[in-house]
Amino acid sequence: MALSSYFWNGLQHAVFGGCLALLFQKISHAPYVKKPEFLVGLIASSSALFFLPTHIAHPRSPLDWFYQFLHYPLSDWDILLLSLDWHRFFLTHSLLIPAILLIMLLHKPSGYRLGMGVAVGLSSHLIWDALTCSLRTPVVFITHWLEIRGYWGKGWLLINGMLLFWFAWFLHRKTHESSTALHKTT
Repeated sequence: MALSSYFWNGLQHAVFGGCLALLFQKISHAPYVKKPEFLVGLIASSSALFFLPTHIAHPRSPLDWFYQFLHYPLSDWDILLLSLDWHRFFLTHSLLIPAILLIMLLHKPSGYRLGMGVAVGLSSHLIWDALTCSLRTPVVFITHWLEIRGYWGKGWLLINGMLLFWFAWFLHRKTHESSTALHKTT
């Protein structure tokens, strides 16, 4: 069985995501890397299951199409949902998805950990893309019509990546303050 075409890129994203997760754990003084919800969010948004074969069953079959969502990280779902022309779509390469996810999961404590994992994972994905992508690689707003490239595109990825890391830190502080207040009242 041959390695998937995404294997080496996915491995780089996974390693960088792991490093950023360890940094987040170190500065937050909380064992998030041991929490399943955090890890699921981290893996789904940083590198996904890049080591799996590219296709199962028959390529372009409905089963294979659904399988691709395990193989590609959350930010790269723009390829699956819109097409390769829309890769690096500004909505999937920004703070928006983790913010929406958090709003949907606010009522569950595990939702915060999942949201933090998605934010740290997507942060690592965007920062790694900003550091390694070509200056010709666009961030797409409207394909072939409104795209930003060069340092503006890299800036978009880097700024959103840093905002996502800050967003994860904000979630940590919010949950930490809530649990501290709860312990003081009991």
